[in-house]
Amino acid sequence: MKLHIHMRTIALFCMWLMITSAELALARYLGGFIVFNWIISAGLLTFITEYIANRKRGDEDSWGGL
Repeated sequence: MKLHIHMRTIALFCMWLMITSAELALARYLGGFIVFNWIISAGLLTFITEYIANRKRGDEDSWGGL
């Protein structure tokens, strides 16, 4: 059985390690609840940004000469 790992998966794992190490440092000084709120709000803002960037544009989205 051959194990096939994509470079993207390795890169995402390395990014996850970098993010979690910063979270652990913040949790030590600020407390876990603040770090939890920070992660949730960052995820929410990312979701909203992705939605706005990927939605279909309609006539109501144009400035219409305003």
